[in-house]
Amino acid sequence: VLFLVHKMEGENLVGVLVGASVYCTFIFSSLFPFDFRGDLEQMELLKQLPLRPIAIAAGELAAPIILVTLLQLVLFVVVAVITGNVLVAGLAGVFVVPLNVLLYGVENVTFLIYPVRIAASTPGDFQHFGRQMMMMMAKMLFLAVIVGFATGGGVAAYVLLGKSTAAGLIVAWCLLMLGVAGILPLVAWAFQRFDVSRSLAS
Repeated sequence: VLFLVHKMEGENLVGVLVGASVYCTFIFSSLFPFDFRGDLEQMELLKQLPLRPIAIAAGELAAPIILVTLLQLVLFVVVAVITGNVLVAGLAGVFVVPLNVLLYGVENVTFLIYPVRIAASTPGDFQHFGRQMMMMMAKMLFLAVIVGFATGGGVAAYVLLGKSTAAGLIVAWCLLMLGVAGILPLVAWAFQRFDVSRSLAS
C-alpha cells in the first residue's frame, strides 16, 4: 500500500487498491481454510452434532468470511484515509461482503461434492495437482456465472433508468445477495449428502 501511495495519484490509486483487495480475496480463500476444507478429519463428528445441516454450514463459513472481510475493511479504511475518496472505498466494502460469502460458499460446495485434501499426500503428485486445477476451473466458472448475472443486471438498470449509477449499483448488489441467499442452502445440501466413510477411505 505504501509503495503504491508513493507511485500513483489519488483516483488511480483508489481503483488499483480496491481491485487488488478484491483479487486478494481469491488468495485469502486458500490461506484461510477454516471451514469444511480444514475439517475433513472431523467430518464424522460434525455429522453427529444435534444441529441442522444449514446451521453447521453457517458456522463453518462464518470464521473465514469474517476474518477475510475484516482484513479487507481495514484496507478500505486505509484507502479512504489516504485518498480521501470515502465513497469508492465504502462501495467496495459493501460489495466485498456478498462476494466473500459467494466465494467461500462455492469453495465449500465443490469441496464437499468432490473432497480433495489441501496438501498432496506425496510430493510431486500430479494427480493431486490436476484435481486442484479442475476444481479451480469449476469454482471460477460458477462464480463467473453469478457475478456476470449481477453485473449484467446492474448494467441493464443503469441503461434503462437514464444512466443512473446508483440504480445500477443497487440492482447489482441485490442480485449478488440473491446468490448469497441461495449458496448457504447449497452448502448445507452438500454437507448432508457428504459420505464420511467414502471420503476418509479415499
